[in-house]
Amino acid sequence: FLTFISFLIVMVIRFLINKKVQNARKMDRDSKRLLKINTSTISTIVLILVFIFIWSQELRSVSLSLMTVSVAIVVACKELILCGVASVYKSISRISRIGDRIEIHGLRGDVIFSGLLSTTILEIGPDQNTHQHTGRSITIPNSYFLQHRTINESFLRDYVLHIFTIPISINSNIEKAKNTLLDITNKSCSQFLGDAIKHINYLQEKRNIDVPNPSPRIHMAFKNETTIDFILRIAVPNKKKGEVEQEIINKFITTRNEWI
Repeated sequence: FLTFISFLIVMVIRFLINKKVQNARKMDRDSKRLLKINTSTISTIVLILVFIFIWSQELRSVSLSLMTVSVAIVVACKELILCGVASVYKSISRISRIGDRIEIHGLRGDVIFSGLLSTTILEIGPDQNTHQHTGRSITIPNSYFLQHRTINESFLRDYVLHIFTIPISINSNIEKAKNTLLDITNKSCSQFLGDAIKHINYLQEKRNIDVPNPSPRIHMAFKNETTIDFILRIAVPNKKKGEVEQEIINKFITTRNEWI
């Protein structure tokens, strides 16, 4: 009876909190999702602690007889235990948060859920050079975060240093093409550069790290004997890097008669 009543009370409180969060007008979508996840996690932990308290006497009386069974359960639930440990590891290491774009073991997307056992991302694809959602969600066991490295593309939060490559023929007017591309890039990024510099300088002071100058940069590299790569690095808002990249490429293509 106490178990049922406790469960009912916690579920009602959880429902009321989630309803109030959902109706909050001053909160953005990511904040609402994060609060709902925290509410779900806290309510689960509270229920577990309450159940242990209610059944403590019974558990104590059979603890010795359950020791052998417990060993078997640990072996059988190895993956679940790893997921729980990985959840703690993620929280302490601050690997990612809701809204971050991560890549782990070939899976890339935006984090929309992070629980005790799994993390869900909205897939970005179809390959590593695009920034479009595929419409699919991927649920990743948290144990992956112990077994594989995690790349967080949103480490700088609101603004990121985005890098992409544009290949051109070695027979083109390389110097003209580079100057044209740099001019287009400066114009496309000028509206973001001031805020990006302020944001990156703030992060440098807060986290005591050295971040490269966010001004647009172009590096050249030989891909093969017929092609040279222009490797661009730009500072753009986190959610607009794909849009700005396409804008630069489209404008550069329209000027091909000047340098091809």
